Amino acid sequence: FADHEAGVIGAAHAGWKGTMNGVLEATVEAMERLGARRDRIAVAIGPTISQRAYEVGPEFMDALLAEDPPAARFFANGNG
Repeated sequence: FADHEAGVIGAAHAGWKGTMNGVLEATVEAMERLGARRDRIAVAIGPTISQRAYEVGPEFMDALLAEDPPAARFFANGNG
Protein backbone atom coordinates (compact mmCIF):
# COMPACT_ATOMS: atom_id res chain seq x y z
CA PHE A 1 0.00 0.00 0.00
CA ALA A 2 1.40 3.44 -0.82
CA ASP A 3 0.16 6.99 -0.91
CA HIS A 4 3.13 8.60 -2.65
CA GLU A 5 1.81 12.12 -2.24
CA ALA A 6 1.46 11.79 1.56
CA GLY A 7 4.63 9.70 1.87
CA VAL A 8 2.77 6.95 3.71
CA ILE A 9 3.27 3.24 3.07
CA GLY A 10 1.71 0.17 4.62
CA ALA A 11 2.10 -3.58 4.44
CA ALA A 12 -0.33 -6.31 5.38
CA HIS A 13 -0.29 -10.07 5.47
CA ALA A 14 -3.63 -11.81 5.67
CA GLY A 15 -4.81 -15.33 5.12
CA TRP A 16 -8.44 -15.95 4.41
CA LYS A 17 -9.55 -15.32 8.00
CA GLY A 18 -7.65 -12.03 8.23
CA THR A 19 -9.00 -10.94 4.88
CA MET A 20 -12.57 -11.77 5.88
CA ASN A 21 -12.04 -9.99 9.24
CA GLY A 22 -10.85 -6.67 7.83
CA VAL A 23 -7.03 -6.70 7.87
CA LEU A 24 -6.86 -4.83 4.58
CA GLU A 25 -9.43 -2.24 5.64
CA ALA A 26 -7.57 -1.75 8.93
CA THR A 27 -4.35 -1.13 7.01
CA VAL A 28 -6.00 1.61 4.94
CA GLU A 29 -7.52 3.16 8.08
CA ALA A 30 -4.12 3.18 9.82
CA MET A 31 -2.59 4.85 6.78
CA GLU A 32 -5.34 7.48 6.78
CA ARG A 33 -4.52 8.31 10.41
CA LEU A 34 -0.98 9.07 9.18
CA GLY A 35 -2.22 11.41 6.45
CA ALA A 36 -2.89 9.10 3.51
CA ARG A 37 -6.05 9.38 1.44
CA ARG A 38 -7.69 6.17 0.27
CA ASP A 39 -8.33 7.56 -3.21
CA ARG A 40 -4.55 7.97 -3.66
CA ILE A 41 -3.47 4.60 -2.27
CA ALA A 42 -1.91 2.23 -4.78
CA VAL A 43 -1.72 -1.46 -3.87
CA ALA A 44 0.25 -4.44 -5.11
CA ILE A 45 -0.89 -7.96 -4.25
CA GLY A 46 1.22 -11.08 -4.29
CA PRO A 47 2.38 -13.71 -4.11
CA THR A 48 -0.72 -15.79 -3.65
CA ILE A 49 -1.26 -19.51 -3.35
CA SER A 50 -2.94 -21.30 -6.23
CA GLN A 51 -6.16 -23.26 -6.23
CA ARG A 52 -4.29 -26.49 -7.04
CA ALA A 53 -1.97 -26.08 -4.06
CA TYR A 54 -4.42 -25.08 -1.32
CA GLU A 55 -7.22 -27.13 0.15
CA VAL A 56 -9.89 -25.58 2.36
CA GLY A 57 -12.71 -26.97 4.43
CA PRO A 58 -16.41 -26.27 3.99
CA GLU A 59 -16.36 -23.53 6.67
CA PHE A 60 -14.15 -21.41 4.42
CA MET A 61 -16.27 -21.91 1.34
CA ASP A 62 -19.51 -21.27 3.26
CA ALA A 63 -18.15 -18.05 4.81
CA LEU A 64 -16.83 -16.72 1.52
CA LEU A 65 -19.92 -17.56 -0.49
CA ALA A 66 -22.14 -15.91 2.14
CA GLU A 67 -20.24 -12.67 1.42
CA ASP A 68 -19.68 -13.14 -2.33
CA PRO A 69 -21.77 -15.84 -4.07
CA PRO A 70 -20.08 -15.39 -7.50
CA ALA A 71 -16.79 -16.48 -5.86
CA ALA A 72 -17.99 -20.07 -6.29
CA ARG A 73 -16.01 -20.14 -9.54
CA PHE A 74 -12.79 -20.16 -7.48
CA PHE A 75 -13.53 -23.55 -5.90
CA ALA A 76 -12.81 -26.99 -7.31
CA ASN A 77 -13.73 -30.40 -5.93
CA GLY A 78 -10.53 -31.85 -4.50
CA ASN A 79 -11.90 -35.41 -4.39
CA GLY A 80 -11.41 -36.01 -8.07
